[in-house]
Amino acid sequence: MLTYSTEIHPPTDDLELTVEASSAPTATSPPLVTICLTYRGDVPTTLDFGITAPFTRYSAWNDEQTKRLIIFPPRLNEQQHVIPDQPVGKSWPLEQGYLESEVGRLRKVTAGDHVCEEYAVLTYTPSEDGYPKGTYTARDRVGMDDQEFEVRLTIAVE
Repeated sequence: MLTYSTEIHPPTDDLELTVEASSAPTATSPPLVTICLTYRGDVPTTLDFGITAPFTRYSAWNDEQTKRLIIFPPRLNEQQHVIPDQPVGKSWPLEQGYLESEVGRLRKVTAGDHVCEEYAVLTYTPSEDGYPKGTYTARDRVGMDDQEFEVRLTIAVE
């Protein structure tokens, strides 16, 4: 079972990060999550983030072991073919390596504006036993005015 949570550091009332499980894994699709970054401030501003905001860094690491999970946007799969066509055992392993874009993007936002992206949750290596148990955290950055925030997605595998 996969569960998800989000966090912004340092905490701010101006940004909200949410995650919703879009679908559980099936025989034809890995688990999918939709992650949204919403601007809650009163004054229009500009956000600075990667090309697949809110996460352009796709690795979710477990600090207690060398295993990791990958979150990858399905809309980019046609270009990089990272998401496999079928599972291996009870997991959906990374099909091949991917490129993390260093390209930044600026977006002017007003109260309530949000950016959302759907991500497939993959194992880094094939596993007949399924997703390796543990807690994994993906981290990225979002700039707002002269401040920088770390956005975090935590995936718990039970």
